[in-house]
Amino acid sequence: MGNRWRVLVVPAVILSLTIYVAVFTGIFTFGTDDDEPDDPAVAMENMVKIIARASGELLNQKQQIKTLKHDLDFLSENIIRRCNYTTFGEIDFLWQLRHNHVKVPHAGDLLYTMNNRAAHIPNRIFTAHRTKVQLVVGIPTVKRGSSHYLIDTINSLDQAMTAEEKDRVLIVVFIAEINEELVQNIATVIEERFPDQLESGLLEIISPPPDYYPEYYGVDLQFGDPQERYEWRTKQNLDYAYLMMYATPKGQYYLQLEDDVLSRSGFLHIIENFIIELPTTDWFVLQFCRLGFIGKMFHTDDLPQFIDFILIFHKNKPVDWLLYEFLSTRYCHPEKSADDCKQRIALGSKSYKPSLFQHVGVNSSLKGKRQKLKVSDFTKELKQQYIPNPPALAHTTIKPHKKNTITALYDREKTFWGVTPHQGDVIQFDFFKPINIISYIFRSGDTGHTTDIFTNVSLEIIPFNYTNRHTATKTSTTPSPLSETETDEPFIVIGHGSGAVVKGPVPRKYWPVANLRIRFRQDAQNWLLMTEATITQASTRRKDTSGESETTIHNYSRAT
Repeated sequence: MGNRWRVLVVPAVILSLTIYVAVFTGIFTFGTDDDEPDDPAVAMENMVKIIARASGELLNQKQQIKTLKHDLDFLSENIIRRCNYTTFGEIDFLWQLRHNHVKVPHAGDLLYTMNNRAAHIPNRIFTAHRTKVQLVVGIPTVKRGSSHYLIDTINSLDQAMTAEEKDRVLIVVFIAEINEELVQNIATVIEERFPDQLESGLLEIISPPPDYYPEYYGVDLQFGDPQERYEWRTKQNLDYAYLMMYATPKGQYYLQLEDDVLSRSGFLHIIENFIIELPTTDWFVLQFCRLGFIGKMFHTDDLPQFIDFILIFHKNKPVDWLLYEFLSTRYCHPEKSADDCKQRIALGSKSYKPSLFQHVGVNSSLKGKRQKLKVSDFTKELKQQYIPNPPALAHTTIKPHKKNTITALYDREKTFWGVTPHQGDVIQFDFFKPINIISYIFRSGDTGHTTDIFTNVSLEIIPFNYTNRHTATKTSTTPSPLSETETDEPFIVIGHGSGAVVKGPVPRKYWPVANLRIRFRQDAQNWLLMTEATITQASTRRKDTSGESETTIHNYSRAT
């Protein structure tokens, strides 16, 4: 509307000024012309002619002004009609529209630094301008004293993806510092270590403008936190918000990580399959790690609303708490129970198990704080997506830690974490029906528990046709010293192993198998963490065309 006003009014003003200038210029010229007549009567006559001519021009200008007013009235009426306003007068409406309009609030206004347009532009940016990707991965990083995890984090992500997957991903490293020298130092290290990733567009580096972060002095501290911790926690929220704002227009999904995590190989393929298998797309967050804000994934279309929520309450709570509050506000009924609220939140927050990302940092970005939290169900290697293990009774003589039982491992619910195994301890699987086992694989330990692995174990079976099979269903509770090839009847040793992975084949001559067990042949020094149990079974069926039999491979596992 402002442009139309200028189109109509400005020419009128210019025309008026032109007439007045012409009039006074003519008077001035008349009084100073060298050829002016000496007769006062003639001079007066000339003056009258000039004034008459100017009056005519003024009358003409007045008519044009009336025409302009008519046009303005017509424009005002159309504005009122289109806006459906009927209570204001024409001129009064225009004045009200200019001076008394309703100002729509924005959460960014609460962070006064965002009122400065310069705060919307990253201070440093290294980008190949990759957009329209499937997944944007955000990694905020800061100086951590003598500890450096960022390079390992980026390298882990890079190695966990195929070349084709990398074309669909953008990794944004947000150096959340305003000291230009510090930003330059971190950026230089990244550029030297990952030049190909930067050039291809897989990796980007940004940092905030100097005035993005507000001052925190004189505020009411939350939860009894000291000033330093309060500022650290509040700044983290602002870091997350800025990174999300930058990532929003660049892809379909946004995945939040930290600068001190490891990624499971093939994580993107697993995420894609998990999304496909969900019964609905109406979710707000997917969780691929149970710790804090690590591994949380969002639709980028949903980020603006959550960013607003973070900015409104950035001084009040940590971001993972704010996420829960947001979900509670969005999904819970105020008059229902806490259990009902939990069920409703579960509709918008889906979790994948086992964790695809592991927290490995010890030294926190908060000076003096050490963070040793890790997830127990993380394994770096890519595992196939298997169907459940064949029906069996799983039991062991090793004492489990809390709910990390061998049954939970076998039923694909949890890892198995047991107190230090001793010589003669066993982990045994009694199959409900005899099966033909092609091979077995058991994994132990993870990045946080590298010593909780197998130590000198043997793999033993009982063939179904063994004459004393009935004795196998009882697990030995009295350890007995045995040689490498010996075992107690009726078990047969088919393999040995030590370390993180124990695997091998089952000879066909022992098919079908009724029982399989792992037996510990010496005392271990540490607990045992088992993260996977996989059994590959062969079944026999008839071909319809020739009547010949063929072997079909079935994979059964507990993969975490």
